[in-house]
Parts: sequence; structure tokens; C-alpha cells
Amino acid sequence: MERSRGRFFLGGWLILATATSASAEALRYRVDASYFDALAPPLAADGTTPVVTFRSIRDGELPDPASAAGSSISIGTLTVSAPEPGRAVTISNQPFHLDLRIPELDTISAPDHQGWRDARRAGLMIDGSINGVIDAAGAGQVQLTVDRLTLGSYGPFIPEERRTFFFPIDLARLGVDPLQVLMAPGQATTSATLSLNVRPVPEPWTIAPFLLLAAGLARSRARLRMATASMTDYDRVEP
Repeated sequence: MERSRGRFFLGGWLILATATSASAEALRYRVDASYFDALAPPLAADGTTPVVTFRSIRDGELPDPASAAGSSISIGTLTVSAPEPGRAVTISNQPFHLDLRIPELDTISAPDHQGWRDARRAGLMIDGSINGVIDAAGAGQVQLTVDRLTLGSYGPFIPEERRTFFFPIDLARLGVDPLQVLMAPGQATTSATLSLNVRPVPEPWTIAPFLLLAAGLARSRARLRMATASMTDYDRVEP
């Protein structure tokens, strides 16, 4: 009995240590919004009070790529403020850029004989546009639309480095819905969170019909070739 209890508690400590180690290994990411302000400067009716601002995530936890299906990656919060009373604001196809980085996955080699370093960096660029109208009464809506997700980053980097980019989650699994912020008359500010949604990996049974169709077409082509060959390669009767 004593030995059994010893094994039980030892197993418990091993499970606890494994869980603690797994949580400690969660990847941390940050989103740089400085390029958001550079491409989409704060828009204001009076020239001083920003109408559209974005507060990015500076220290987020990336979901485990192996079990990330159905989870989301928070990018930041879009806030819309009412313009000065009696003034309207129109935002038309204003571009923006966000930079998602996972610094702990970055690796840089020692410089070669020419001084160049090979750098492998984890980075995702998020580009899109902002549109919206807020009337003189303070009512309206602003919509942020993500147009594309691409591997890469704007840096800053070491000038003498050859860079390649990657992301731990396949970009084909990432999606984002247009973000709408509605303003009501008399409302001072309103906000909404921008997130990337992680889609599940396609199950084998979902692609099975396409594989069967391809196999059927291949068999049909093979039969057609055999029939054509039998028509041309007929038996010759010697005289």
C-alpha cells in the first residue's frame, strides 16, 4: 500500500510538472501598430481629437498550433470617437498596416566572411482599409476590413541580414471578418476587438469525394486509351 501511494504521488508530481512546463512554453506575440498610425493617421473633424484609434496587443499568448482550431488571436482594439458637435467625418479607403511578431522564434546566424547574417523570423503582416461615415449628429459606422495576410515584417532589422519569414500557424487557416463599429447620436466613444480566427484543418473525409472523383477520371482516361489502342493495333492476317 505504501508503495502504491508513493507511485500515485510521484505520478501526480509528474503530471503537474508536465502541465506547468507546457504552459510555460506558450508562445508570446506582440502587434506593432506604429505603421497603422503612419498609413492611417488619426482622423479628426477638428484637427486635434482622433476619430479613429487602434490599441494593439503588446503581450499576447498564441494558441497551440496543434489544437488552435476554433480559437482566435486577438490583434487589438479599434476605438471610434465622436467628432466635434455639428461636424461630419467621412473615411474612404484609408489603408492601414499591422505587424504581428513572435520575437522568441527569431533566429540569426553568426556573420559569414562577407559580414552577412542569415535570419529566420516569425512575422505576419496584416494589411487592410478603413471606411466609414459619422454624421453631424454623431451617428454612423466605421468598418475595418483586412484585405490580406502575408508572411513578413517591416522590422527593424540588422541591415546586413538575409531574411526568411514563417508563422507557426498555416496562413490558409487564418481568417478575419470585417470589423464594424457603430456610433449612436450622443455617444462619446465605442470600441470593438479585431481578432484572427483559426480554422480547423480539413478532415480526411471532407476531401475524400474529390480524391474519388480524381481516381474515377483517371480510370476513365485509362479505359479510353486502351479502347483507342485496340482500334489501331488490330490483328494482321498473314497471306
